Amino acid sequence: MKKRILVFIVSLFVSTSLFAQQQTINNGETGLQVRTKLNEMFTDLFDNIINIQFSVDGATDWHETYTSADRYFRITRDLGSTWSDAIYLWTDDIVNIFETDTLVLGTDTITSFVEAGWDSLTITDDNYLKWWNSGSATDSVLLLFSGNVYAITLPSAATIAGRISAASEGTDYPTGWVLAAGTDPADIDITHNLGMRVANVNIFYNVSGTENRQLVNFNNAYTGIITTSINQLRIEGLTTIQKEIQIYITFSD
Repeated sequence: MKKRILVFIVSLFVSTSLFAQQQTINNGETGLQVRTKLNEMFTDLFDNIINIQFSVDGATDWHETYTSADRYFRITRDLGSTWSDAIYLWTDDIVNIFETDTLVLGTDTITSFVEAGWDSLTITDDNYLKWWNSGSATDSVLLLFSGNVYAITLPSAATIAGRISAASEGTDYPTGWVLAAGTDPADIDITHNLGMRVANVNIFYNVSGTENRQLVNFNNAYTGIITTSINQLRIEGLTTIQKEIQIYITFSD
């Protein structure tokens, strides 16, 4: 970190010194001519001098020697008569706090990222995204977000009706949902009764084992999406690939 700050300071001085006025004193010049050139060079030099100070909070205890606790710096070009606003100083240890089990976003704190059983995301009434762990709420994330993702697994079959008949409610798709082949046998009708519009649909097929590959929306995944109501979805032209497929559906409030 000290090396990074040193490089920054050197770069700052070099960039400003490029504007310094260079003068040449020639043989035979009078004392007045020499003094004039020297005064111009000293004036120009002082105009380009940069001083740096550091602070922990960016408001008090400004000092010239950097410490590991410092989070801000400021500069002056007039020997301290005026200073810039406090500038935030990103350091290695600041970045590393995002690797710990505690994260602060805004005024909210997230803890315990390492617990097993993270199973869902829930949106609060004020559109804050909350993590839920095994059915009990932990700390909330101060992040404007809206949406919930649900998954449907359909076994391999030659027709959509065949896929649906081989799927199990509560295991392959959410309990209470109704899946049916559409009037067009290439479509699948999904009644979810969530009272929300669908925001996005993505489809993957099982390559082998645990490996899945995404299909291209509005191409070989499906040809269209129709939200016939806030409780129903129709996926048109669903893929005919003879593989197990996973359908991931995102809803918006």
